[in-house]
Amino acid sequence: MICAGSYGLALSWGMALAAIAGGLSGPPVGLPGLACGVVVAAAFAFHGWTFASWRLPGQMTGASRSGRALLVSACAAATPVAVPLAVLGPGLLEYAAPTGTLNVLSLIIMPLTPVMVGAQVWVWRTFGPRRAADRVSSFF
Repeated sequence: MICAGSYGLALSWGMALAAIAGGLSGPPVGLPGLACGVVVAAAFAFHGWTFASWRLPGQMTGASRSGRALLVSACAAATPVAVPLAVLGPGLLEYAAPTGTLNVLSLIIMPLTPVMVGAQVWVWRTFGPRRAADRVSSFF
């Protein structure tokens, strides 16, 4: 059920992305929406498979276990969203929020970005792959 729900969510994200890229002019359940949904679901499945092979070495056959393969699959999973946003970004930005609100949000986000990056580096160094021998088998 978790697997089916995850595929359903990935399909719906792809259809929503197609609807947004189309300007929300038509129904999302159509050939372009389903095609985009299948592409997003396939990209997410590829990234999930690569992540599982990276986290479970020796348990998955035929999988690449390098960090570079994980980076490539993450970029492949982000491409269906990044390309339309790069193309449609300027047009969508004027509908996102008033300029004053975006200015306030940028003042809040910019000082906190180094804190978030530092926390991510700390988590990576604490629980990263070099600590695998010290860990108890779990989802972490």
